[in-house]
Amino acid sequence: MATYNNFSYSLQMPEVTAAIKKHMLNNYDHNLLIKNRFHLVETFKEEFLEWINKGPLKFNGLDEFPYFYITNGITEFIQEAIPEHKLRPISQPGEYPGYHYKAQICIENGIKLENKIPVISLPFYSNAEIHSKTNKIISQDSIVDLAWSSNYAKKDQFDLSKSKYVVYSFSKTFGMQYHRIGVCFSKQKLWSIEVYHKNHYVNLAALSIVKELIKTFEPNYLYDKYREDFEKICYKNNLQPSNSLWFGLQDGVKVPLFELLYEEYYKK
Repeated sequence: MATYNNFSYSLQMPEVTAAIKKHMLNNYDHNLLIKNRFHLVETFKEEFLEWINKGPLKFNGLDEFPYFYITNGITEFIQEAIPEHKLRPISQPGEYPGYHYKAQICIENGIKLENKIPVISLPFYSNAEIHSKTNKIISQDSIVDLAWSSNYAKKDQFDLSKSKYVVYSFSKTFGMQYHRIGVCFSKQKLWSIEVYHKNHYVNLAALSIVKELIKTFEPNYLYDKYREDFEKICYKNNLQPSNSLWFGLQDGVKVPLFELLYEEYYKK
């Protein structure tokens, strides 16, 4: 069995925490969430597509995907899609290991994964660069992981219309890992998610928070506001700032900044 990775946490910045608290204090009503679930779920794809392309990285072709799911982060996609579609992810060295880890568990338990499919994180998981194989991978059936695409340093544009799956998580965007909210664009129906999604049985509380946050903050709001401070923290700790707001590099190796940022913004 593979050893799992150490997580790279993003910090939930003070204005995001304040916005979540205000929203939950003034708007949280469990029964009303259930009553309004159709509107909450069915309007989110359009809202997300409009919001994501306000960031420095632009993505074409997402509106062409026939299936759209609200997921528990990206993890739910990994857990469900790999065994259901018999996917055997082919990752580049340094890629997020969750794809390989799930595939290995399936194989060790006798599940045949017959469909090889390349995976690429955009930007790349281990260094927040655009991997040299990105354009080749996204031009074919592939899994494209956009977890780190917000709060990012450089402008660029990518056509994802040829990919088979594109996934995104709000964990790194707003530092809300434990609200577990993400999205999946798929060219193929995912029955194990569909069975719940068709009845709008998703994390409505987290969805209501995200819908409020994307009205308030653009994808690079935190980067634009805090980047200079984060760079100073990196230099102070002998780290090279990466293209991501959330980690530095030491000899090219990713160093999460969560503890240093927590000291800076919450323990003063």
